[in-house]
Amino acid sequence: MMKLFLIVLCVASSSASRLGDDWHTQMNYETIDSCVSCPKCNSTQNGVFYLGTVPKWQDCLYLCGNSSTCISFDYHMSDGPWTGMCYSRTTDNYQPQKRATRVVGIKPGHSPGTAPSCVIPGPPPPPPSKPNEIDCAFRKLGMQVAARNLLNDESRLAYVAKGLSLTECNSSVKEFISENTKHHRDTALSSESSIHLHVSPIGSDANDGVLRETPLKTLNAAKQMVRRLRGDKEISATVHLAPGTYYETLLLGPQDSGTPTSPNSWIADDPTKSTVISGGFPISCKWESVSINGITAKTCDLSGNANVTNSQLGHVSSLFVNGQRWKRARYPNGDPMVPRDGYASAGQGTCPGKANPTFSTPPNVNVTNGGVLLSQGWVKPISDTFNIKVTDTNVAKDAGAFQNFRAFTGGSNSCYNTSVNLPYWDSCTCTCNQMTSGALGSRPASYKNVSTGIIHMFHSDGWGNWMFQVDSFANSSFFMRGGQQTGQSGSCAIHSNDMFIENILEELDGDTEYYYDENTATLYVVPPEGVDMNNADVVVSGHSRVVQLRGSDDNTFAKHISFQGITFAHSDPTFLSDYEMPSGGDWTIHRGGAVFLDGTENITITNCTFDKTGGNSLFLSQHAWYTKIHANNFLFAGDSAIALVGSTDLMNGTRPTYVAHTEISNNLFYEVGYYGKQTSAIFKSICYKVTIVNNVGLGGPRAGINFNDAFMGGDILEGNLLAGYVRETADHASFNSWDRQAWFFKINNEYKFQPEVLQITRNLILNKDYNYGTANSDWTIDHDDSSSYYYDSYNVNIYGSHKWRDGVNKSYVSNLYVTPPDAVGSQQWGVGWYTPNTARSTFLGNTMVNWGDRTQFGYSWSVPTPTADFQVDNNRYFTPNQTSLPFNVGGGHGCHSFAAWQAMCKCDEHSTISADMTLSQTLTIAKQYLQMQ
Repeated sequence: MMKLFLIVLCVASSSASRLGDDWHTQMNYETIDSCVSCPKCNSTQNGVFYLGTVPKWQDCLYLCGNSSTCISFDYHMSDGPWTGMCYSRTTDNYQPQKRATRVVGIKPGHSPGTAPSCVIPGPPPPPPSKPNEIDCAFRKLGMQVAARNLLNDESRLAYVAKGLSLTECNSSVKEFISENTKHHRDTALSSESSIHLHVSPIGSDANDGVLRETPLKTLNAAKQMVRRLRGDKEISATVHLAPGTYYETLLLGPQDSGTPTSPNSWIADDPTKSTVISGGFPISCKWESVSINGITAKTCDLSGNANVTNSQLGHVSSLFVNGQRWKRARYPNGDPMVPRDGYASAGQGTCPGKANPTFSTPPNVNVTNGGVLLSQGWVKPISDTFNIKVTDTNVAKDAGAFQNFRAFTGGSNSCYNTSVNLPYWDSCTCTCNQMTSGALGSRPASYKNVSTGIIHMFHSDGWGNWMFQVDSFANSSFFMRGGQQTGQSGSCAIHSNDMFIENILEELDGDTEYYYDENTATLYVVPPEGVDMNNADVVVSGHSRVVQLRGSDDNTFAKHISFQGITFAHSDPTFLSDYEMPSGGDWTIHRGGAVFLDGTENITITNCTFDKTGGNSLFLSQHAWYTKIHANNFLFAGDSAIALVGSTDLMNGTRPTYVAHTEISNNLFYEVGYYGKQTSAIFKSICYKVTIVNNVGLGGPRAGINFNDAFMGGDILEGNLLAGYVRETADHASFNSWDRQAWFFKINNEYKFQPEVLQITRNLILNKDYNYGTANSDWTIDHDDSSSYYYDSYNVNIYGSHKWRDGVNKSYVSNLYVTPPDAVGSQQWGVGWYTPNTARSTFLGNTMVNWGDRTQFGYSWSVPTPTADFQVDNNRYFTPNQTSLPFNVGGGHGCHSFAAWQAMCKCDEHSTISADMTLSQTLTIAKQYLQMQ
């Protein structure tokens, strides 16, 4: 055992301590509430090396002690996704960082560095026992924004009040409803129709459906009737759906299209009552009591159920009882909507890599500037040759990155999208196929049929979750398949990840759990007290796609169709289906949804509800153009609520197979990610001109809105309220973007590399979960790897900062950042993260208000001086509780006064710092930016 190290155990007291007789104590950090450490970084940055992930700090010491270049080590004892990681430094230049639960070792004779400490002496303040005035003021501002965005609909605002825990601030919904603006349902289309048909669950397909008194029974009978009545005439048709549930799927194609002046509509006839199109099947049977696993359960024999055919008996992926989604029997028990509830530690996994795709043919894309070859690459079809000339200097810079990332320093991208409905970037998805039982111990050995089991596990770095179908269990190990639900195969290691196993009969022991035995067609349930199964409304899911609108080929589209006031429910989960990685972001996604559009134009979905869908709720695929998604409710989605995903031929984006000209407005998104944890309210990839305006998003495991790439750009994100995101994962924000992959495409018949500018403006982001108290994100807006061509302005950011990393042409102008006194972690910084290859960008005219009495403004920069084409100036820094706060500059540059910061960074020349700011003044700025005056 090595005897040459000082060991410091970082705990709440943060004092140096002797851990054993072999350890030398040479320093005392009594006045510092943290330990010397190095952050997670690339393998050779600033003399820092990642040694690996090890189970004990002694192993980290051993690795460093046997290295001739290692001067100190840093072991992450308990630090979220970095737990167990071991780093070494080869230089003296390190200093205290505000981190916790680390073990750090320093060889004698070496200094911990001389950079000024960022820590204010004295004990930390106690956590608040109730919401502070500043916190509640911005919750109430959130309600005002929601009232505007949700059209003063009291029933929808009730979700917002719950999401913001408004009762903690002694407020109620009625305070925020304006009597001058009434929520209304747009029914104009129905009054203009020439054909009116009526459908009812109690109707008959033998009727003609012309009168409300003689309705048809099924939606598909109505579809066929409309086709017959319209013939070749360009006349509009409206199908009126009477209240009730329609247990059928609906596929509409080009022959069901309307015209710009004569659209076709499917509309709920009575907006005061529920009208549901269900992807499930109702079941009714005599429930019997049975004793199992020490409890009394109920069983139902589905084989004789008249409402379920043999073709649907293969699985019961979702069960709904009296409108509530019940969960499969699992261990440990937990609620999927409560962050990290009911998880155990996985063991060690085996994750073999995949071979990257290769091309044996020469490159068929040549990009030149003034006759000079800038870049080459491959596109489909391989038989064609593309010779592209660029003249603008900045375009030439970007074209130079064409073969790899748009402007990213992290390395080249070796994965390419190849075909629709397959994993696009197959080598970037996980392939874990074996895992020791971990905290489950020998428990799985007692399962009679372990192959029914499904393992849900969080990603090693906390970036989402994986699902694996268990094949067998032997020698204390699971053998399984899956893991396609996230990208980034380089982070697929399994080492004590949070996990649970479900769909195991022996684990049926908790209220609202169920298990379906496929061999005997027997359904087991554990009803909670007060639920009589013989009188309950019971539905099993059956179809992952409930309504589809599809074109017949690349030029024949389903057009001018609308849905109004309808609820879509009971769709099947899709987390074990095919996933794809559509572009250079981290995410994979299943190309499907309860409502699925592919090959469509001018589709309108308004005033509808997507209720507890099993996978994605609404999916716009490839050529889905001119779609309007307005005033809908997306509630408790299994995966993402809205996904917009196009496709390209490798780097050739010229075909019109991208989603374009979409309006997403005035929608409510409440709780996404029941199953998938790499999900969001809105996911966008390979799109053009998507406008997301005046929506409200509340609650989810990862980003509220995720742009996987910029592609052609032209997107607008404006006037939205986001709160309660990134509550189960890490290294993300309420809004997240990437842009690692370059394309060429055509705009106005000209080849382009640069996307049109994407605008993020006048959004209110509350970077806190008010129901569960989690705050796993340091940032409100995260422009991650290579995000480029963004213009962010007039955003109001509460409990978080702005991250920008790599990329070009980004502007951050006139944004407001507010740090309440109860902010945690790096939320206290209030500014952002800069890296040296961020070029042609600005951070101008922003206002930072930090109410913390022990916090600081933080610029985590890799170098102390910005690059010449990055401007930082005319900003205002306010410290109401302090005369000044230190400027914490990352990358080994310490903390400084404002004047020292100005001198060091050669920036902020015309900026100011002051303690003269009140809550009232801050709210005035916020309301001006949000146009709430």
